Amino acid sequence: MDREVKYYVLNDKAYLTWKEPELRSYDPDKNIYTRTEQHEYSAPFPTDLLRFIYLEEAPVEKLVIHADKVLRTLMQTNDLACYGTVQSDLKRLRELHPYFRIVELEWQDILDEVKAGDMHDLVDAYTKKRISHIAANMDHEQRIMKDILYRVLDTDLSKKTTQERMKDYVEYCNSRYEYLFEFKELATQFEQTPHGFAVVLHPKTVFDVVDFALRLCIQRGERMRVCKNCGRYFAIEKSLKAEYCAIFPDEKGRSCRDTGAITAWTKKRENDDVYKNFRREYKKRFARIKAKTLLPDEFYRWSEQARQKKEQCDTGTITPEEFAAWLAKS
Repeated sequence: MDREVKYYVLNDKAYLTWKEPELRSYDPDKNIYTRTEQHEYSAPFPTDLLRFIYLEEAPVEKLVIHADKVLRTLMQTNDLACYGTVQSDLKRLRELHPYFRIVELEWQDILDEVKAGDMHDLVDAYTKKRISHIAANMDHEQRIMKDILYRVLDTDLSKKTTQERMKDYVEYCNSRYEYLFEFKELATQFEQTPHGFAVVLHPKTVFDVVDFALRLCIQRGERMRVCKNCGRYFAIEKSLKAEYCAIFPDEKGRSCRDTGAITAWTKKRENDDVYKNFRREYKKRFARIKAKTLLPDEFYRWSEQARQKKEQCDTGTITPEEFAAWLAKS
């Protein structure tokens, strides 16, 4: 079945679309579906690409090796239980990153043919495609793409244009016989989409999408910067002063943009003797309020004076030693 997978970028948003059959109309004898349904995934561009570049290899490798093992068993036994296992592996793979929807759909078509009694497509696909190689190929592509982010798209490392830096990158790799990202011939067409006219990719593999998205970043001159919190690249959307990304949430769902500034401020304060002295005296006096040995009005007057002195210290009007002496006498 032609699932018509497409990928395109329009108005700073990436779209991955595909068609899927409605299972309620499936005839297992004829392998026929009465109609299909259009599906769509979208994300800010190039967030989808950056998430793929930093996707961990281990969970991908675990799933594809297991799926490969089950496919071998399926070819040997035609055990019906293998279908569900492979489909589960493919679903979990797609949940790691939407690009893997392409892998899931491709193998789903092959498994549908097997269900209809045609084992030839499975043997041919297993031999040529080797699903177990996906993780290793991904790791290779990721390493090269990270080099392009650094040498071509990092806005803080050079005043040259993206085109000039791309030329330098190619010359650098060629002169040192290093791996150069291989941009391949892709099946694209300028066509109308539900969101407007765009250059649409008709991908055959996951890495076709990666190739297409990366070349768009270069063509568009996307500006990238290393996040000060997680150390990964992110695209600068509006403010050139942006220092933290919003791409990679932690286990609590918080982004670096949510927590980065606070973390940096905390680390800075940990090494700030002036601030530590101020906080120590502040806590001592606040505790005296609770113990009723200091009146609240007296505390607030001291607090205001202390803040003014600290500001003088921060601006260099008085020295840290003078501020410490004031705190001790106050």
